[in-house]
Amino acid sequence: MNVHFETPERLKIDLSAADLKELGTSYGELDYTSAGTRKMLDDLLSRIGAKEDFRLTDRRLVIEILPAEKEGCTIFLTLVTPSFKGRRVDFNVGVWQFDSADELVDGIKALLPHCKNKTSLYLLEGKYRLIILGERQRSLRLILSEYGQKIGGKSVALFTAEHGKMLSDNIMADFTARKPL
Repeated sequence: MNVHFETPERLKIDLSAADLKELGTSYGELDYTSAGTRKMLDDLLSRIGAKEDFRLTDRRLVIEILPAEKEGCTIFLTLVTPSFKGRRVDFNVGVWQFDSADELVDGIKALLPHCKNKTSLYLLEGKYRLIILGERQRSLRLILSEYGQKIGGKSVALFTAEHGKMLSDNIMADFTARKPL
């Protein structure tokens, strides 16, 4: 077993087939809907001393389990970033991508009079991503489609929050206050 904190919110655990057998399971049997898998993850966190680090009192946990060599696996446990803290992720959300800072700024300027929604801004792979919570208004989508492109909903928002660099937790308020990014 190899355990590595990639960040304070992201834990990587490499398990061999022997490690999985010791935990009473195999890669093929892992399924988070199963009580056995949930218990195994809880026991694993206790065993490596990370249970307190990943308490879920006020945050959500994203669990990724990927196959590894010789019937082992790699488990990534990620506490969802503060922009989603205390929120359920079953809301209507839109993620918009902008190729340049100019397109982003123009889109935000056009959006300002119409948007009261919570908005977060991230940088991922050299592109700007604007996450809008509660993106139900058709007018928001029409405005943004002139400057960027919609690339997804809540799963893309979670991926962006996990892998991107947060530039602003509330870009509309920051932009209005003229705070630097």
